[in-house]
Amino acid sequence: MEKSFQSLLRYQEQNKHTLVPRTGEHTKLGHWVRNQRALYQRFQKTGKKGISAKRIRKIEAAGFQWNAVEAAWETKFQELITYKNRMGDCRVPQFESTHGLWVKYQRQEYKKQHNKKSKSSRSNVLSNERVARLESIGFEWTLR
Repeated sequence: MEKSFQSLLRYQEQNKHTLVPRTGEHTKLGHWVRNQRALYQRFQKTGKKGISAKRIRKIEAAGFQWNAVEAAWETKFQELITYKNRMGDCRVPQFESTHGLWVKYQRQEYKKQHNKKSKSSRSNVLSNERVARLESIGFEWTLR
């Protein structure tokens, strides 16, 4: 545990986040991080021990994000704010790194959720809160 935790601290210092991939040079750490999240989720849902309160506090003190999906969305949202401050709008070109693809995906999800013909059984990927946050920075859902 301690060796993996120290690796997490180094990764966080270098990358400014704890969204460790499970592939590439950080495979072992990525699997450890995934396991910590799974233990935490089980603890939250069932109350069964698998991860101690002490470990939870220690990992959280390192800036660890338990919900990787939420953390990834927040990271991209902050990048969009930076882009808007630099460029004056939220019209990220679709093929400008992964960020353009993320912006495109937000528009696609919005369109799916607001299309009355859509009977998607997917969870609400783009919550009302996320829609409001995007709109608060001038995000445009359709481009002309």
